Amino acid sequence: MIGQLLAWILLVILVGWCAFPLSFRFFGRLADRGYALVKALGLLIWGYIFWLLASFGVLPNTPGSILLSLIMVFGLSVLSLRGERFSEFKDWLRGNINRMITVEIIYIVAFGFWAYIRATSPEISGTEKPMEMAFINAILRSESFPPHDPWLSGYAISYYYFGYVMIAMITKLLHTDPGVAFNLASALWFGLTAVSAYGIGSNLMEAWRDHQQRKTGQRHPAWAGLGGFLTAFFILVVSNIEGLFEMLHARGIFWRQLPDGTWSSSFWSWIDLQELTDPPVPPFSWTPERMTGIWWWRASRVLQDFDAAGQSKEIIDEFPFFSYYLADLHPHVLAMPFALLAIAFTLNLFLGGWKLDMTGAPMIKWVKAWWRGTTIRLDEIAFLRWLRQPEFWLGALIFGGLAFLNTWDFPIYVALFGATLIFLSYRENGWSLQLVGLFLRVCIGIGVTGALMYLPFYLGFASQAGGIIPSIHFFTRGIHLWIMFLPLLVPVLFWFIWRLRNGTPIEMNPGIRVAGYIMFGLWLLSYIFGF
Repeated sequence: MIGQLLAWILLVILVGWCAFPLSFRFFGRLADRGYALVKALGLLIWGYIFWLLASFGVLPNTPGSILLSLIMVFGLSVLSLRGERFSEFKDWLRGNINRMITVEIIYIVAFGFWAYIRATSPEISGTEKPMEMAFINAILRSESFPPHDPWLSGYAISYYYFGYVMIAMITKLLHTDPGVAFNLASALWFGLTAVSAYGIGSNLMEAWRDHQQRKTGQRHPAWAGLGGFLTAFFILVVSNIEGLFEMLHARGIFWRQLPDGTWSSSFWSWIDLQELTDPPVPPFSWTPERMTGIWWWRASRVLQDFDAAGQSKEIIDEFPFFSYYLADLHPHVLAMPFALLAIAFTLNLFLGGWKLDMTGAPMIKWVKAWWRGTTIRLDEIAFLRWLRQPEFWLGALIFGGLAFLNTWDFPIYVALFGATLIFLSYRENGWSLQLVGLFLRVCIGIGVTGALMYLPFYLGFASQAGGIIPSIHFFTRGIHLWIMFLPLLVPVLFWFIWRLRNGTPIEMNPGIRVAGYIMFGLWLLSYIFGF
């Protein structure tokens, strides 16, 4: 078992090294050149090449094909280091040994720690684990892609199964027992998320330090390691405060016994968390208890919506620590490191890593001209200019992959990318209504390109979703927002207090104004959709 653990750890390190030259080329504005993200980047590119070639029947689903796909990743990396970039790459390696060792230690410790946690309860039973195990086994046994549906003979999986392809690739290449691989995958994804979050936090801190030094001419401490550690800690470990309420409830705090022997509490009625509205059972203690024994489950069901008739509707509001503790390999878990990769790609853009050529005519003008019998030169079309930039294709690969990993992540991070581009344009040229059209063109352009790159997935995919129109029948209480996000908002509050105590001016008005516009726009849009 230890040997399989070490094999998984080392293989993913190797995958990261195969992809690092690509990261070095495309994440040039990050202080670590994307080194903390290379494992996620390598898995994405490796999985994409293998899945695409297997989907078109070029390669069979065999260990040899999986290894060949990894060699192709290495080949792309070698090509990216042509010319003077290879010397720059070697110089960077010599000057950043400590940085790389730190990243690998974080990855190995996080992986090993969660492997130990899973070893204490390795059963693959309950919740959605049997379904996810079935998907992995179906991919392992399919001769080509799309993989067979494990429930309906003769049909293919109609699900966003890209994460399971990556797990199956490692499982098949290392000849790991699927049951063992399921738990190792949970530990691997915990390690990938930890190290990717560390990379974003440390790069943000180093970018802030460089900005302050340019602004003031004085040297500022980086605190990059601390920033990276806190980023990983807040993403993976910090949870909501429902657990605190569980302890208060179990202790009988805010409850009073009436003369007839019943217990009453206006506080717990106001909080209105399911099961906590029922009185605790004496003798009271600080240890929460449930008849089922899984009192911690309620923390993932904090939100409680009510329909127009006042009937409660359960809402799932998981957070990373709960998801990993539950150990379901659900798509929203498998997408986490790749969502962080999308954020890092956007951060590199924000820091000036590359400049998307946003000049030129929109595609619709070319269509109108063609319809009228006139012509516009193709090299004047903005979208075709985008396609000539390798960074645009990498972005399409990353964002399109999110749709294949966990579909609802796709629009969120495409919008983040588009908003970043528009902000950079606003900072350079000021505000104009043309930015709205440009935002839509950028999002549609990279979104459509990303979808086309994963076209075989969409050809066999049928969603159960009934549309995107929001519901206006359910309403969430504000107190539940604070229960969910208070641990994340407290550091922000302390930061504001620190800035005020040190006499540092805070430019709040522009931010409040923009936030107000966004909130009002979303509120108005929801009611327009409701109509």
